[in-house]
Formats: sequence, structure tokens, C-alpha cells
Amino acid sequence: SGLNTGEGIYAYATMGRGGRDIYALDITNKDAPTLMWQIKGGTTTGFKQLGQTWSAPIKTKIKIDDTITDVLIFAGGYDEEQDDLNQADSVYKSTADAMGNALYIVNARTGALIWSASNVSGHSVQLAKMKYSIPSTVRAIDLQQKDGGLTSDPEQLADQIFFGDMGGQVWRFFINNGSSGAAFVSPGGDNGDGVFASLGGSDPASARRFYHEPDVSIVRKGSVRNLTVSIGSGYRGHPLNKFITDRFYSLRTTLLTRPDGADAVNEGTLTESALYDATSNQVQSSNNDTRIAAEAALSAAHGWYITLAGSGEKVLSRALTVDGNIFVNTYEPSSVAGQCKASVGRNRSYAMKLADASPITTEVGSNATYTSRFLDSNGQGLGGDPQLFCQGGKCYVIPDPSLDPIPTDPQLSGPLYWSDSLNSN
Repeated sequence: SGLNTGEGIYAYATMGRGGRDIYALDITNKDAPTLMWQIKGGTTTGFKQLGQTWSAPIKTKIKIDDTITDVLIFAGGYDEEQDDLNQADSVYKSTADAMGNALYIVNARTGALIWSASNVSGHSVQLAKMKYSIPSTVRAIDLQQKDGGLTSDPEQLADQIFFGDMGGQVWRFFINNGSSGAAFVSPGGDNGDGVFASLGGSDPASARRFYHEPDVSIVRKGSVRNLTVSIGSGYRGHPLNKFITDRFYSLRTTLLTRPDGADAVNEGTLTESALYDATSNQVQSSNNDTRIAAEAALSAAHGWYITLAGSGEKVLSRALTVDGNIFVNTYEPSSVAGQCKASVGRNRSYAMKLADASPITTEVGSNATYTSRFLDSNGQGLGGDPQLFCQGGKCYVIPDPSLDPIPTDPQLSGPLYWSDSLNSN
């Protein structure tokens, strides 16, 4: 079978809008798959806050005390009451969502709950600001500092977790491998409230929502390494919404890993006032004064954002960072005047430099504009995520199936994927 002793092949399934459950299947024997376990949202002990299971479980490893354990990390999912906020005067809900506002870590083999967080009691950690449902898949990373450099640990354990929510908040958590109990995960943010960034506002135009996981990478700001967290907003529950002004963000922090010996993490919470508005691409202006001022403002900021220019344009994909460039896809609803048919809208594929949001195809002094950042896709309906494809020592970013692949050099440290070809005769 190609499997080592104790190995198996397992599949994990969620229900999306179809329900609140998560299933684990043992498909080692493809002719006789079996159900390993099932978590029932609202019913299984410890999972009262589990909503519609939109958040795909992330399989990774952690160390509980001295035991390395295969786990799944996933968010609480979606509260369908969020569908009711598609009016011209709709703002964020004044009350907490009834479900979906939680984070879970479970044993991948048994489904047993290891750790959880929400705004209500009955969880390992109670966080007052975790009021909004979290349909996003989480981003789990393995990052450590050693001898002045960055590395992953030899045991390949997850160290940090990032995700956004339906209230315009971006969350950060640190996993304390080698411990257990409530202190096994430490929330980041302001005095340990978990909120890394708060990017929404009180009016309808700034009621931004995050449905997709952030992309996390490293960028140098001068001689200093910064952790970047890149994420775009968009009301996926109502893709035709034109009331919200959506944006794409790239947030930065010099706190790369959890501080040694700190009982609580206090890195503060980023807001838009701490970010540089890169929408007009002034860092590539041919006017020296304009460019120098833009570079100084960007250098002083904790990241950047661009405001999406299309009417109702929104991010409906995760971002992908490769070789210092960031790729993301958007959707703009549109109508066709004088035609008795529905319009499927317009998809765009953006390609920007991670350092400053400038287009990857233009240089300083080019006076490149906002529109130089993207290409219109020929695809119809809602587009997918940009992908990285490598074969024969060459790598390409595929921004959209209808667009040409973009050659890139990601300097991979090892293989991304592999396959075993088995003789089925």
C-alpha cells in the first residue's frame, strides 16, 4: 500500500451552508471507508458555538506536554444571521453572533477537544472581542528564531495561528508547545485580547468582513525583518453588495515570534490609521517630491492597504505571496444596460510587490496607476484562488485559469507536493 506501520489515509469534511457538523473518515481501504468520528455543532460537548462549518480544518502537529499530537485547527464557522446585513444602512451587529465565534483545536485521530476560545464561558480561554462568526480557514505557521535567523523547528510543530472574522478583525494566537491546559495557546493583540488588527468602522461603507484566510510571510523593512499578514475584505455572503468599500491589507509587525518568558503577549492592535494608503501608487511617481514623501510615509507605517476601485469590488479569494510579490483575485458585480439577461460580473487578478503595493510589471518613475496592478479575467462567475505550480525545476503563479501563468522563482526549501504512483493491476 506504500504506507508505513501506524499510518493511514484520512479525510475530513465540513458542510458549508448545509449544516454544523465535521466528519472524519478513514479511507485507508478505499473499498471499505469508515467513519472515525463526527462533531455535531451545537450538540457535541464543547462545540456549542460551532456554526455552519465553512472553516476547512487545517491538519498540523503540536506538542502537548511531551507528546507530539496530530491535530486539526479550525474556526467556529458562519452564523447565517450575517446574511441579513445587506442593506444600505447595515452596520456590524450590535450583539454577538449566536454561533461561529470560536476557535478549536481537536485531536485529528479521535476528534477529542484539546483547546478552544470564544466570548462565552465553557472554553479554555474567554475573549470578550470574539463576538463575530469566523467562516475563514485559519492560517497556521511554523516559525522560530535561532542564532539571529528564522527557521522552522525540527519537529515541524505549528507555532502561530491567524484568521479574520465577520467584524473586520484579524486575530493572532501563539501556541506554547510543550505545555497543556488553558495556557497552551496565548492570544496576541492588546494585552492578550487576541485582536492583531481591527479594520472595520461604524458606518455601512466600512463594515468589512473577512471570509478567507490571510497569507503570512516575511519582508524586510530596511534591515529589520517584519512579519506580514495580508488579507482582503469582501461580503461573500452577498457578492452583489455595493454598499461596502472593500480593501486589501498587508499588515506588518516586528514581533515575529512569541516573546520568551512573557506571561501575556502585548503587541497592541493595528488600525487603518497606522497603515499607509497605497491606492494611488505614489511610490512609483516620476515626481521626486511626491515619491520621497510616499516612501517616507510607507516606511513609518505598519503596513499598507489599497481601496478597491470598482463599484462593489471585493476580495473573494485568499492571497498568495511568492518571491516578494503578492497575488489576489477580486470580483466586481456589474449590470448590462439594455440587455434582458443577468450579468455574471467581472473578475480581476492583482499582482503587486509585497513591500509597497506597486505593480510587479512597472518601475519607480513610471507613473504607473492603480489599474497597472491587475488584469481582467476572462472567467465568469466567482473566481478561485491564485495557485503556485512547480514542475521540472520551474515554478509559475497561475493567477486565474483564463490568464497566462507568471514565471517566478520562489527559492523553495523543499518539495511542496508529491505523489505515489501505484500499480492497480
